Amino acid sequence: MLKLSPNIFSVKPFPVKRIYLTIFLLTVVSAAYAQSPILQFDVSQPRAFGYYLGDKFERVVKLSLTEPYKLDRDSLPKAGYLRPWLRVEKPVVQQNPIQHGTSYEIKLVYQIVNIDPEHLNIGVAHHDIQIHSPGDNQGDGERYNILIPATRVSAALITTKPGEDLQADTAPVRAAVNIKHSLIYACLLAVGVLGVYLLTFGWSFARPRQPFSRIHQRFKRQSSAAWNEGTYRDALKETHGAFNELAGRTIFHDDIDDFVAEHPGFKHLTPKINAFFAHTRNYFFAKSGGDAAAFPTAELISFLAECTRAEKSVD
Repeated sequence: MLKLSPNIFSVKPFPVKRIYLTIFLLTVVSAAYAQSPILQFDVSQPRAFGYYLGDKFERVVKLSLTEPYKLDRDSLPKAGYLRPWLRVEKPVVQQNPIQHGTSYEIKLVYQIVNIDPEHLNIGVAHHDIQIHSPGDNQGDGERYNILIPATRVSAALITTKPGEDLQADTAPVRAAVNIKHSLIYACLLAVGVLGVYLLTFGWSFARPRQPFSRIHQRFKRQSSAAWNEGTYRDALKETHGAFNELAGRTIFHDDIDDFVAEHPGFKHLTPKINAFFAHTRNYFFAKSGGDAAAFPTAELISFLAECTRAEKSVD
């Protein structure tokens, strides 16, 4: 016959001291949380990839503080270069009152100003910002540091492989040359080039053509059958080069207003210049690839003609 032990169904009582200790710890943690001056602290980080030279990205910090704590705006990062390849603009702060405190939205805007092909993963350093109570002016207030964590973004080069028209940086092999024959050939070639120039452009020996005029003359003589994808890409690149040459620096989409201010003859072309820059950005950098139909060849030639007239008026 099976016999059961009298203690098999007994339950050991939970230690009373352990209950008291748990209650005490919960009370301490709750009190510490309730005394914290920070009601909210959120950092919205930028996407981590897809940037090119000149691109901007931002981080947004949302901070809510209890009374009487305030944000020390002098502790925010100053506008300027953080690294040789990265600069930050002046922080934009929006401040709003909330119940029993103050909320802040801090916008930090960064711009990639240089790219090292060997280091395309760009680190964005952390920032320490401070909050304080009004008593700081008398030396008896409280001050806290808040860490905006570091992050990283990945940049990319506009061209990822060498162009077909580039050659190795080595000296060519020197070939044996017949000086007498070379001089004759050089003279004949010079005469031929001069003749072609005079037949094409007339007898005027005026100063060299301006960049848009030079590019327009080159591409308007191309027959429709001679245009292909390579010709179209060259035309877009050389048009960008004309803007850079005329301005004396590299012109990005964000610089169009400054370019027009410096060259008022282009003011009436501002919408078309914006459209051209938007098209080339999409054509060269969109993942799906650009569509030449969005800015057809005829429209490009017409745009170059208008820019030629504009640069002559500036000149």
